[in-house]
Amino acid sequence: MPARTPEELLQRIAETFSAHDVEGAVALYEPNATLVHQPGQVATETEAIREALGGLLGMRPTAVFIVIGPVGGCETSMIRSHTFHEQL
Repeated sequence: MPARTPEELLQRIAETFSAHDVEGAVALYEPNATLVHQPGQVATETEAIREALGGLLGMRPTAVFIVIGPVGGCETSMIRSHTFHEQL
């Protein structure tokens, strides 16, 4: 089931990242999406996004996102902060 709000999407991203679920995280992206996972490192389309997320989730992070406006019916929201804590 697709996310219906930006907040729902970020919650699903946090859940899949924290569960280290590469396929679940990849499924949240459109097939022709682009992911900028680090400055200057761009992954475009499913296979490249899978590879990028595989590297990130291989570090076994716990993800936390804090959303700030605009929200509530608006198509875009801003992420004030995101934290990935590597699990040892």
